[in-house]
Amino acid sequence: MRKTDKQGKTRFSSRSTVSALLAFVMMLTLMSGMASAADETVKDLQFEDSYPTTMYVSNGTMTLNVLATVSSSTTKKDVTSSATWTSSNPAVIKVSGGTLTALTTGTAKISAQYSGFKVSLDMTSEYMYDSVTIKQNGSAASDSLNLNIGDDLEFTLTATKGGTTTDNIADATWTSSDASVASVDDEGIVTLTAAGTATITASYKGRKDTVKLTVASPYKELKIDGDSIREFKVGEAAVQLVATATKTSGGTENVEDDATWTTSSAGVVTVEDGKITPVAPGKATVTATHLGVSASVTVVVRPAFEAMRISPTDTQHILINGNDVQFEVSIPDNNNWKDVSADATWVSSDIYTATVDKSGKVTPKEIGSTTISATYKGLVKSVLVHVYPTINTMKAAKETVDAFVDEAVALPVIKATSLADEEFDADDLVTWTTTDSTIVDLKEDKWIGKKVGEAKMIAAIGDKSVEVTVKVSEKPLVLTSENTNLSLVIGKEADLPTIKVINESGTEEEVTSKVTWKASSANLLLKAPKMKGLVKSNVNLTASYLGKSITFKVTIEEELTKLFIDASNVTLTIGKTKAFKVTGVYKSGQTVTLSTKMNWSLNSETIATVNSNIVKGLTEGTVTLTGTYQSKTVTATIAVKPKLLKLVVSEKSFTMAPGSAKTFKVTAQYENGKSVDVTKTAVWTSSKTATAGVSDGTVVALAKGAATIKVAYEGKTATIRVTVKP
Repeated sequence: MRKTDKQGKTRFSSRSTVSALLAFVMMLTLMSGMASAADETVKDLQFEDSYPTTMYVSNGTMTLNVLATVSSSTTKKDVTSSATWTSSNPAVIKVSGGTLTALTTGTAKISAQYSGFKVSLDMTSEYMYDSVTIKQNGSAASDSLNLNIGDDLEFTLTATKGGTTTDNIADATWTSSDASVASVDDEGIVTLTAAGTATITASYKGRKDTVKLTVASPYKELKIDGDSIREFKVGEAAVQLVATATKTSGGTENVEDDATWTTSSAGVVTVEDGKITPVAPGKATVTATHLGVSASVTVVVRPAFEAMRISPTDTQHILINGNDVQFEVSIPDNNNWKDVSADATWVSSDIYTATVDKSGKVTPKEIGSTTISATYKGLVKSVLVHVYPTINTMKAAKETVDAFVDEAVALPVIKATSLADEEFDADDLVTWTTTDSTIVDLKEDKWIGKKVGEAKMIAAIGDKSVEVTVKVSEKPLVLTSENTNLSLVIGKEADLPTIKVINESGTEEEVTSKVTWKASSANLLLKAPKMKGLVKSNVNLTASYLGKSITFKVTIEEELTKLFIDASNVTLTIGKTKAFKVTGVYKSGQTVTLSTKMNWSLNSETIATVNSNIVKGLTEGTVTLTGTYQSKTVTATIAVKPKLLKLVVSEKSFTMAPGSAKTFKVTAQYENGKSVDVTKTAVWTSSKTATAGVSDGTVVALAKGAATIKVAYEGKTATIRVTVKP
């Protein structure tokens, strides 16, 4: 590797120099070899030895080596692996790298070619033997045999070549077409295991012989005496089963000693020579099998007792330096409970954490968790045990807790530190007590708020303890306030809104001083009981108390000088609505729409209702709407009336003489059945004032002709046809 020193001179590292030299040497060596190979001239090629020209099928391989005479050496060069090998008849004899394998009878010319030279050898392939024969008891076995499971059967193999016979071929290969029916070992010994057929094949030096076996059971059936279902309880004595086989030739015999016995679950029941022993509750099948026939019984093992209790039953939480925990187990006994702790088997799942002795006494050893189990006559009971470190200090997550009357107290999490100064959750180790059981009391393992007040709760673990104040209140339903839309003038202080709580009991209480205030922006400065807007903006102000909250929309803005309402006198039909618009004028002269920001109220909520800036008529009457914003007020008078259905005139047509006058009456009819004379308040008009004029219902005939008198009131109209004749 090239490097540059401080003087700017180039230098090479020693490691780079060595690597370069090695590469150079290797290159020279390679070039030398290439030059040597290029200069080599092959003068002759021959087989290394005089090889046999006959080989046998399935009798191993033969290897031929070839040597080349080269000009560069006086020693012949072995080129077996470099030569190209071919067989004129590879179906008879195949060749690869000089290694020959005979496949069947015949001849083949084996050739090796190297550097333009070629040598060949004529080879003949034969079978070593003309035939092989499977023999039984010294004689040739039949092509097929009928046998029974369990019969003894042994074969040997004889090989024949010409007139020469070789008996008891030791290295023959024996196989079975179905080893589940009949299997055969390397010595020709056959084991008959199941009914069916199997072909035994013996192979030797390319020759083979076969025998077909038909195997049957010597028995028709096998029965296990007694019931098909056997009932036990854990701890009961073992029972001997009797297995009876019916022969195909007639008659029966007991075979329990000879049969093979199995169980489907040794964890439930064991079996040995037909003797079954109950182990644990459950169900298992016990089967006897003998010479191709089998029989089974179902074994049901039940606990010796209906139930077992362990005490204590709850998960145990103990300190590593704390007291041992004594467990007990008991069983029902004549309407009582009998302690069987000393007879039970006790086990700890993790003896590193805690040990348990024969009586059920648990001793903590290390920090961790373990399961303590007791087993007795098929019944098992377990309890989890947690071991905690020695406590150095402890503290509560909260010093004060809110609670409600007749509800459980949510006690704070208790944290402890170990001697190693590691913090852990110690809730399960804590014992709680109260200084005033009239306010907080223990009921069914829960601390319950009894009445409104305060009490101290003490959490203790050994000699360590911590105090928590519990404040019991009535349970709130909702927080309320008169207005939830507030306006603050920039830079001016204002009182925080008044908050009331409505409790489940129906009582109402002002809690303004007890709530927790929170603003969504620093633009609203909170300093109870006051607040101040600092910068023009919109801020959410939230008051929280005992889990309930209420939110105010606070607008921080300029001071207003005037308010205008779009309508001060309004007639509203029952069931209809009217949206009022209010415009404010700031000191700067700018205007703002305040319709939905106003604090609206009605002097009567039976005549109309108001929601935001929308008023809805309910019943007939008159109501005053008042809107307030920044201590400024606007009002509107609202007359709520029923819906006008139609106008009815006293006459629909009339004929008059010129100069005469006639007064007509118009009545307004409403949907609630009410009728009102509106003659004086309606608007009257004439289609031809030169023919007839009208005022407040009085028509004056002026000249010959016809005119239509129209009357209008609250959107409804009616007409009268007037004809003037001399």
